[in-house]
Amino acid sequence: MVAFFRNRFVPGLCLLGLWLGFASVAPLPSANAGELFDYRIEYSKDGEVFSEMVELAAGQMVMIRVRIESRTGAIMDIMGDDDLDFSRIGGQIDFITFAGEETDGECFVIYDPDKEILRVRCPFCEIDKQRPAQMLFTVQIRDDAPPGTIDPQIVSVFDLGPGEEGEPRPCTTEAPEPIELIEGEKEMNPGLIVLSSMLLVEKEVSTDGSNYGPSVSVPTGSEVFFRLRVQNMGESAFFESSIEDLLPDGLANPVLVGSNPPSCSTGGGDLECADLGPLDPGADIEIVYKATVTATSGTIVNEARGAATPGELGNPGVELEETAEARVIVVGGPTVIPTLTEAGWIALIALFGAGIVFMRRRV
Repeated sequence: MVAFFRNRFVPGLCLLGLWLGFASVAPLPSANAGELFDYRIEYSKDGEVFSEMVELAAGQMVMIRVRIESRTGAIMDIMGDDDLDFSRIGGQIDFITFAGEETDGECFVIYDPDKEILRVRCPFCEIDKQRPAQMLFTVQIRDDAPPGTIDPQIVSVFDLGPGEEGEPRPCTTEAPEPIELIEGEKEMNPGLIVLSSMLLVEKEVSTDGSNYGPSVSVPTGSEVFFRLRVQNMGESAFFESSIEDLLPDGLANPVLVGSNPPSCSTGGGDLECADLGPLDPGADIEIVYKATVTATSGTIVNEARGAATPGELGNPGVELEETAEARVIVVGGPTVIPTLTEAGWIALIALFGAGIVFMRRRV
């Protein structure tokens, strides 16, 4: 994975919309931010390819790149201001780079308990058309983030004002409060889209391999067929999936039936499909195997457990797990037709003959 996912050092940050702010030292006349700056917000899941919109699953990391260019020439001592909400973004923020002059100060994180946001402020000493400002950091989609869009909403510019003796405040100062707001909004397309992730695991049982249902009733020694299905029911693709079925007491000798994924095996006495591969939204995989009923009575609950991971290798989302079960009701031993040995037949004939003699004497 690209290096930006390796180092995370500012804990506990999150984001629903992106707010941005920048300004000059000397108080600027009231103006629209769009007349002073050009803004671009882009996103990347791998740190290499950036675009104005990306789709992610819960738990995935995303790099955010904010680029600010001056429309009016060189602008001194400005500050970027991002407000990060907790609704869909969680985990950590990792500041990758803070591009500008060598004297640019560090980014600061300010918690606003009233608005329940973390405000990220980054000072810049100077930007112009040849030297744009750039903020580059990563965030993580919350594990429990609901599906939906995370939209960049408002872009504003803040005037930091002069220093105590009329000189510009140095870029290394701790993040000051903005003094003058240069108002302006910029319409942007939705930047981040959180996709739903849902795994479905189904299991059914049959006595003949064709008529499947949630349960069957069979005598001891019967063969039963189990059909498993793993399906991607969400919007986010799975880059890996698997299923295992550990046979409980009362079932034995599992054997795969028909065409099954190559990773499926029953060699260890249980069914295991360690690598079912990727699953696109709506796609499913079916596995069929049979086993022998060894229990003499009772109900056998046979549970299968499936797992899948959305996202990409190197930037996975939250792993999903689901279970499904089928029941085998054992109604007793198999029906046995008794057989007689030669001695048994002789005894039976003798008994029959004695009965006839007895009946004649009574007549």
